[in-house]
Amino acid sequence: MSPLDAKTWGRWSAWLALAYAAIVLLSEIYWLVVEAAFRDPWISASGLLVRAAAPTLLVWGAVRTVRRQSGGLRLLSAAWGVALGVALAPLLAFSSFAPSFAHDTYYVVPNAQALLGLLVAVVGLALTVLHKEK
Repeated sequence: MSPLDAKTWGRWSAWLALAYAAIVLLSEIYWLVVEAAFRDPWISASGLLVRAAAPTLLVWGAVRTVRRQSGGLRLLSAAWGVALGVALAPLLAFSSFAPSFAHDTYYVVPNAQALLGLLVAVVGLALTVLHKEK
């Protein structure tokens, strides 16, 4: 069985989920501590709860998948779906509700981060869904 065999795609997705969740959690902690220090703390905390749901579910699904526990791939698939929605939300908000912000340099980095997160979530979801069981 080769590492690129369809029977191992679920495990690749699990390891990608762990890496993605670590990066997202570190960036959220950075944003909460550094960027949001001078903003309303209640808005920052409520947004953090929503954005921390995806990495938490990804870690839970990845651990269950790597350990080959029941429902691991289903949970990982659902977690990638949540991550996809969280990554897609800023792109939809900036493009449909606030088109005047599209050329502002402040929003270039969040859009690039959202596009990268969207790409990783699509790849992770595809790996999980296309995984072939024994």
